[in-house]
Amino acid sequence: MTLHSRTREPGRSCTLLAFALLIGLTAPLAAQQDRNHLYDRVQIGVSGAGVFLNTTIRVDASDGTPGTDINTEDLLGLGKSQFRPRFALRLRPGRRHEFEFNYMQVRREGFVGVSVPIQFGDSVFNAGAYLFSYLKTDQASMTYRLALRAKDKSQAGLSVGVGAIVLEAGIAALAVAGDSASILFLEDRKFTGPTASLGLFGRAELARNLYLEGDARALYVKVSRIRATVFEGGAALRYFVLPWLGAEAGYGIGFYNVKLDPKIGSNALAGRVKYSVQTLRGGVVLGF
Repeated sequence: MTLHSRTREPGRSCTLLAFALLIGLTAPLAAQQDRNHLYDRVQIGVSGAGVFLNTTIRVDASDGTPGTDINTEDLLGLGKSQFRPRFALRLRPGRRHEFEFNYMQVRREGFVGVSVPIQFGDSVFNAGAYLFSYLKTDQASMTYRLALRAKDKSQAGLSVGVGAIVLEAGIAALAVAGDSASILFLEDRKFTGPTASLGLFGRAELARNLYLEGDARALYVKVSRIRATVFEGGAALRYFVLPWLGAEAGYGIGFYNVKLDPKIGSNALAGRVKYSVQTLRGGVVLGF
């Protein structure tokens, strides 16, 4: 009996030890799974975005003559939608403070014959001309959020956004012969337009690991020869399937109307850019 009971004891000890180790390893994981992702120190978002665009641009001549208001999608044949990658980084240095950085790149080209004359800068493109055009509207932004309400399952407060739209637009007149084309002349303009907006944000934990968030901001500003009206907003739904990994579906909208008065004695861009962008995105979020 004594010998038999002694031979069992090591097995029982190993079983108890393994069970204790299992509890010790899984308990922190379970606790982490239930942690509040409203207060992650770092979140990284990678998504694919369907981008829907509407752009009107007017580039005045250097002598102040107003250019043509050009809807780039309808008149120049630029695509109204694209699928683009989107990157976002959130940093939370404290319970009430958060910084978010976003970047999205949009590049478009078009080839079209125009039925009306177009003045773009110092160049006039006559009706019937074949045109090659391109438009770059890259966008970078930083948003600061101050949570005036910072409860365990909800946040709400002020949201301040600043950023820039890097605009480059060009139109080339083409000589077309058969299947080949050569550039007769090219007019190109570049402009980096600052953006800023002020508004509110809110977030809530709807259920275990499921979060809803939204922002809305607007601003009118006049600085030197630049007058800008800005509206930005969006909403997103996030669900964390692992302690550090979540899925996100979101919608965003931005409207920018920038007027550039002429600068005497300079060839700087003058005119107007009216730009709206809507995005539908889906991707992943890493939270730590």
